[in-house]
Amino acid sequence: MAGMDEQQPDNQPCKYCGRPIPSGAPFCYYCGRELIARPERPMQTEKNHWPLWLTLIGVFGGAAVILFVMFQLLH
Repeated sequence: MAGMDEQQPDNQPCKYCGRPIPSGAPFCYYCGRELIARPERPMQTEKNHWPLWLTLIGVFGGAAVILFVMFQLLH
C-alpha cells in the first residue's frame, strides 16, 4: 500500500484547543496560538538625566560666578 509508506510526522495535541498538530510546530494551525515561548526581553528602564542637568547647572553657575567676580575686580 502506497499510503502506508509515507511517513507522517509525530503529532501532539495543542495545549489550547486539543487538536493534533505536528511536534515542534511553532503555533497551532487550528487555533493560531503560539506554542513555543519566545525569550523575554529585559525591560528597558529610562535613563536618569539628573546628572546631566546637575552638570549643566554647575558649569553655568560656576561660569556666572567667575564672570561676576572678574567684572567686580575690573571695575
